[in-house]
Amino acid sequence: RPAGGNGPVFLVSTPQAEPGFETPRMVYVKRPYELEYFAANQWADTPARMFTPLLVQALNQDDAWRAVLPLPSSLRGDYRLDTHGFLLQQEFLQQPSRMRVMVRAQLVDLKESTILSTRVFEIIENATSENPYGGVQAANRAVAALLDQMASWLRECVRHSPECGRYRGACKTKEIGDVVKGPGLSVLCVLTTACWLVASTSDPAAGERNLARGKKLYENYCFACHGSQGKGDG
Repeated sequence: RPAGGNGPVFLVSTPQAEPGFETPRMVYVKRPYELEYFAANQWADTPARMFTPLLVQALNQDDAWRAVLPLPSSLRGDYRLDTHGFLLQQEFLQQPSRMRVMVRAQLVDLKESTILSTRVFEIIENATSENPYGGVQAANRAVAALLDQMASWLRECVRHSPECGRYRGACKTKEIGDVVKGPGLSVLCVLTTACWLVASTSDPAAGERNLARGKKLYENYCFACHGSQGKGDG
């Protein structure tokens, strides 16, 4: 339903899942960088798709927006929220196990064709039991905290507050299919490259699946600036 305020119209893109998370199967981790899936448990839909209506509902509780609508929409918006790299995984790397939810968010001013801010959100919650049920309970708490943080961040960005983040006003957006270069992407690429190298050198048992995942991340987010060998000649 419309938020009902006097503010701008806000459009929400469908989140894009992190490679390996484009499935309703519930992901868990017992060894760093190696994804596994519970055999008898799964989500009702992919976590990324389930997140969209929750985000729209949470933002609709705020009268900062005249309307909050998922894309596609016939109504022209003032701002658009794009989210990428959505992941939700239960980690059995310590006791108790914990649920991690993470997403990269980008706020676009549609009238100015400007990226106002880019931010990575990450929430970790301890599981109440060492099984999928405990993970689901932790996931509910983690997603609720994530929604609160994102709603607060978006309010600050629309108010042009310094709390919006250091990446605000980073660059002009390009046409779909082009790569948007700007501050924040370099940080993302460093992290992605580091994870790729660790997965490929220190954990041989992870196999080709993790190498392919890291390669895809690098090609999607880093190649245009850093080049094929990471020398900055993209």
